[in-house]
Amino acid sequence: MRLQPGRAARAVLHTLVQRVSRNYIAGPTLGDAQRISRPLAARGYALTLGYWDAADDPASEVLATYLASCEALAAPGGANYLSIKIPALKYDGGMFRALQEKSRECGVPLLFDALDTENATPTFKFIADHAKPSQGEVGWALPGRWRRSLDDAERAIELGLVVRVVKGQSPDPAEPDRDPGAGYVSVVRRLAGRARCVRVASHDPVVARESLAILTAANTPCELELLYGLPLGGQVALAQEFDVPVRVYVAFGHAFLPYAMASLRKDPAAILRLLREAVRRDCLSTFPDLTGPAAGSADSVIGRAGRNTP
Repeated sequence: MRLQPGRAARAVLHTLVQRVSRNYIAGPTLGDAQRISRPLAARGYALTLGYWDAADDPASEVLATYLASCEALAAPGGANYLSIKIPALKYDGGMFRALQEKSRECGVPLLFDALDTENATPTFKFIADHAKPSQGEVGWALPGRWRRSLDDAERAIELGLVVRVVKGQSPDPAEPDRDPGAGYVSVVRRLAGRARCVRVASHDPVVARESLAILTAANTPCELELLYGLPLGGQVALAQEFDVPVRVYVAFGHAFLPYAMASLRKDPAAILRLLREAVRRDCLSTFPDLTGPAAGSADSVIGRAGRNTP
């Protein structure tokens, strides 16, 4: 059966997106993530591991991967943490208790990732009911492009959560045209001077600079988090300019760019950028040795900058 032209074009773009997505993960297995992580740790970077599970992965297998990831992150020492997606564990309190016990045993904190607005409320409820931040470092990712993130920032401050501010992989259905950069900075302003620790997860040099300026001016413990696979530009130099730690988020598992197809429909010129990305090689060599401060845990960063309370 012959594909219609429109359907054929979508199939080609989907294949291209999948190919480019592989640039942003270390590989399908934890071993692939460790292969990338070891030289990064040797260069002075703290690490974040994030397992990108498939929709049909059994929760028990996701848990096993999370448990093994804690052990892998404990091996190089330092201030590493694990990013988790609680819907992948079916919001199961028993599974999470097993994971939290392992995280404490390994000294590897957990951070709840953001997925979409539909999962935001149950994720926060789960954190409040099960995570008990007072018993150890717990974090939550807040997307700048969601209007609700300003209120969620207040909740995070109240619970004493570490916050990773991200652009967000999906738009807010209530405000789909919300500017992600402006929204990002708004969330940072809400957290400044009040949050326990803020991780600025952005490769946008303008957004990252403004965010770090706001946080350091408010004496808020903070750091810059970079995604393995994205161009560095002057991001490491920017972190050193503000004297803040740098860490690298290393994803592994199933490659996907969930917002890529929608972006292509709005911006056809992005196809050329995707083609360039499709032939890009391993970017590990673009991470320089750190000559400034290596990334520390939230507690060590707090110790350096001074604890801020609401």
